[in-house]
Amino acid sequence: MEQMIGYERVILIDSLNTGNHPQGTVVTFSLDELDDLTYGHSASAHDLSLKNALVMGRSMGANLPDDKNVHVVAIEAQHVYDFGEALTPKIEAAVPTAVDEVFKLLGET
Repeated sequence: MEQMIGYERVILIDSLNTGNHPQGTVVTFSLDELDDLTYGHSASAHDLSLKNALVMGRSMGANLPDDKNVHVVAIEAQHVYDFGEALTPKIEAAVPTAVDEVFKLLGET
C-alpha cells in the first residue's frame, strides 16, 4: 500500500490461483472488480487484504488511487507459493500476453 501513495493509477503484475482458469491464462481486472478477500487474510491482526489496506490508508489521509484505478495483470498458476529461479513452461509462455495487457493498460488515459 505504501508504494502506491501519490500515484493516480497502479498496475500490479502477479500470479494467482483461482482454479477458474487453465494454468497460464492471463487475467486482467481492476481492484474494484475483485471481491474483498478479507476472510482469507485473518491469520493475525497484522494481515490485511490489499483492498482493506487501501481503505485503511485512505482513512488515515494517504493519497492513494481509487480501486477502479488499481489494475491487476495476473497469470493463473497452479502453485503460487513455490519459488524457483525459472518459470514453469505454461507461465513462461503466458508472459508475452501479460506484457501486451500491461501495454494496453498503459495506453489508456
